[in-house]
Amino acid sequence: NDNNMIAAGSVAGAMDDDFCSDAFLSLYKVDFTDMASPQMPVVAKCAIPDRVHKVDWSTHHGNSGIVAGGLVDGSVCIWSADTLLKNGPTPDADAEDPLLCRIQQHTAAVKGCQFNPLQPNFLATGGADKELLIWNLENVTQPKSVPACPKTTQAGEITDVRWNPKFSHILGTTM
Repeated sequence: NDNNMIAAGSVAGAMDDDFCSDAFLSLYKVDFTDMASPQMPVVAKCAIPDRVHKVDWSTHHGNSGIVAGGLVDGSVCIWSADTLLKNGPTPDADAEDPLLCRIQQHTAAVKGCQFNPLQPNFLATGGADKELLIWNLENVTQPKSVPACPKTTQAGEITDVRWNPKFSHILGTTM
């Protein structure tokens, strides 16, 4: 159905009624034709290593793309949306691991994480360590930092990053 799409969300780390503080990445089905239902059904879910500050979804790689998450521990995880969807909302112990790679270059929480809308294999990340990093995910299992953009340190912690939707070489940050 053309009116349906999948959205990424993070159910991350808050203590629940069962005293569980596990972190999860969940994918939800958004159906704008069903206004009677107050809930969006979870169509995929996986445990993740830490709570997430920011998630973004790219069309790059596979039929359903990849999902990136900027984690509290300073890492950036890249998951296969195809594998997440294949595993479903309650993956069993034999399910394929959807994690494609884990980038550990930031030294503090990653608070900004966005794929370039015009070149979806490029990911910008920024965080509490005041660093802005750009990654080329042409090979999603072996991300490469973009050499044309040396490690950049900002005056304050980066709280978000956004690519310009019309010009792929322009990137903004907030502090």
